[in-house]
Amino acid sequence: MHKSDSQLVPAWVDPCKKGAFLRLRTKYAGRERLAQLGVKPAALGVDEASAFCGMSAGQFLKEVAAGTLPAPIAGLLSKRKLWSLRALERAINGRDGAAPAPDNDPVMNLIKSHASRVA
Repeated sequence: MHKSDSQLVPAWVDPCKKGAFLRLRTKYAGRERLAQLGVKPAALGVDEASAFCGMSAGQFLKEVAAGTLPAPIAGLLSKRKLWSLRALERAINGRDGAAPAPDNDPVMNLIKSHASRVA
C-alpha cells in the first residue's frame, strides 16, 4: 500500500512547493539507502561535497574558484554541478603531504573522454 502525497508531505510545507519537497525527500532517501548498503556515491552535490571537506558551501565554492579544490565534473547532461568524491579525496590527502593518487580511475577516465568528445 502506497501513501498518498498528503501523507508524505508535512503540514508546514507550502503546497506550491510540494513537488520540490518530494524530490528532495526522494534524493535523501536514495542517499540513505546507499549508506545502508555501504556504497559511497561517486559524485557529490555542492552541499555534500562541502560537508565532506568540512566547510560551508560558500567557502567550498571559493576554494573551487581559487583552484585549491577540484572543479565540478564537466560534460554531464545534468545541469546540477557534481564533484568527484575521488578527486576531492586526492585534493584533501595531497594537503597532508601524501602524494596524490594517480589518475587511473576507469569511470572518471570514461566521463572525461565522453566530455572531450561532446565539447
